[in-house]
Amino acid sequence: MVEGHTDSVGPAAFNLQLSLIRAEKVRRTLIERYGVSAERVEARGFGESLPQADNSTPEGRQKNRRVLVRLLR
Repeated sequence: MVEGHTDSVGPAAFNLQLSLIRAEKVRRTLIERYGVSAERVEARGFGESLPQADNSTPEGRQKNRRVLVRLLR
């Protein structure tokens, strides 16, 4: 599972789409560059809904702009 996230700057709908684009780019890289089977990798965008840091500071916003890869069984 590849999960994309954003900070809270901008409209929520835009951030949701941006987070999915980020996750899809990593998914495609895993498939094309590293040979991971496409059926084994899913990309999801969470937008600004799951922040790890405070969005009121530049440092916090930077931490919230991320892509996570979770290994699931």
